Amino acid sequence: PFDGAQMLGVLHHVPETERPGLLREVTRRLKPGAPLVVGCRVGMDPALWDVELRRWRAYGIPQEGLGRRRQ
Repeated sequence: PFDGAQMLGVLHHVPETERPGLLREVTRRLKPGAPLVVGCRVGMDPALWDVELRRWRAYGIPQEGLGRRRQ
């Protein structure tokens, strides 16, 4: 069992019909009372985009690729 889990920007990639099963499986693997954080970036908030761009840079996305993603 895990002490906690986070799923940030995950569920929108999973077919809607499969989401309940995925969440049940994740929670099954957590210790009783352990936190599960679920979220995603919504909208065009500049602070959130800066976080995304830093993450993409860390994964080695070239500068021209970052510009395309931002558009």
